[in-house]
Amino acid sequence: MTIEPFLQSSTLTAQSVIDYLQAHPDFLVNHTDLFNQLSRSRHTNGTTSFSEHQAKVQQETIKQLKQQMNELVGIAHDNDKINQRVRALTLKLLDAKTPDKQLSALHDCLTTDFNTDIVTLNLFSNSSQHTENSILEIKYIDRADESLTTFEELLQVGKFSCGKLKPEILKWLFGQQTEQIRSAVFLPLGTDHCFGVLGLGSFDENRYHATQGTLFLSFLSEIISHSLQRHFKL
Repeated sequence: MTIEPFLQSSTLTAQSVIDYLQAHPDFLVNHTDLFNQLSRSRHTNGTTSFSEHQAKVQQETIKQLKQQMNELVGIAHDNDKINQRVRALTLKLLDAKTPDKQLSALHDCLTTDFNTDIVTLNLFSNSSQHTENSILEIKYIDRADESLTTFEELLQVGKFSCGKLKPEILKWLFGQQTEQIRSAVFLPLGTDHCFGVLGLGSFDENRYHATQGTLFLSFLSEIISHSLQRHFKL
């Protein structure tokens, strides 16, 4: 197919030229004289030549690629920091020899290393042997409590809620501190069954959001769940 039918057509439009060039991507390569003419031409109104326009497009593409690369590097650095914090948390929980020390280590790591303003722990237990901790707020909930039925859909191992949670959920997690919370994480704990919920609350509405990394929160839930089961009958 040649270009003559396009040139002779009385309905020749810019789109027709575009369609032809897209259908014949080697046309300008095979007609270097035309390409050179397009590259050299400059209209009197100051519009750029074909080659200048192509250069600008390439520069914009390079700029976008650099921006994407910088974003990926930033994400990699953030992930590395998170991995270091998770590692530190894991080691501290392993080193804790008593339930009280374990809960204190959990609270310290989450507030200091993970920048959480309020940490609460709701544990489901029929046992009267409850451990108290002066640092981490713990609430023991009987497994027959009706609130567990209310939040049954949320109390699934491997599932969590993150961001601006409903008022009733915040109240259940944080009690009297609810009014201070602007964003939060509802993190069910357990291995084969849910035995509690960790509440992470922030005064910053942007601290926790719905697109929070699922892998990180799932890993955090697994670490804490296995650690708590070493000392608690749940």
